[in-house]
Amino acid sequence: MLLRTFVIAAVLQFTIHAQKITGISAITTNGQLSLESVIGVQKAESGNFIACGTIGNCKGGAVVDIPNDQSPVRLRASDVQGFLVSQQQMPGELASLELRLLVVKKNKDRQFVAMEYKSTLFLSHPSDPSPKIMVSVVAVDDNTIKIVPKVLPLLRGEYAFQGNALQEEQTTQRYEKQKTINRKDMGHYQMYCFAIE
Repeated sequence: MLLRTFVIAAVLQFTIHAQKITGISAITTNGQLSLESVIGVQKAESGNFIACGTIGNCKGGAVVDIPNDQSPVRLRASDVQGFLVSQQQMPGELASLELRLLVVKKNKDRQFVAMEYKSTLFLSHPSDPSPKIMVSVVAVDDNTIKIVPKVLPLLRGEYAFQGNALQEEQTTQRYEKQKTINRKDMGHYQMYCFAIE
């Protein structure tokens, strides 16, 4: 129970920081190229406390599943110089996007792993199967920011930025509905994906 509560809290904290992103494009030696825009589903993976004690280890975390095992946007590592992010007017604010290398298994959804931990009955420690890429962020104007990885070229693999959470419109309801927590569907997110070859 303690492990499950920890995972759900971490997922909710992660969703609070989603930004109002309207599009992301790669800056390449051949010009700008829009990244794949696709909706991902966030889920919480929680360990079984009894299994931790019986088997000796278990794992859990927060993951966004992205459809298909690869992006149609394929870029050469030597061509990528950075990324331009378009956002709704947010004067004086910079988007705090995360760029991560995705976990990919053949013929399965790509995974943006925001957090993962491995636990025993008494100990818990984080792991990092989907590492966060270190970047520099510069405001171009009120509606655009430039993101440049601190180490170029990027290594071969599938990558994604996590955009804003998709909100359900409730125009005909007076009160907000109480939602049941579903660990397999903690919310939908706009993801911006690409691959480095």
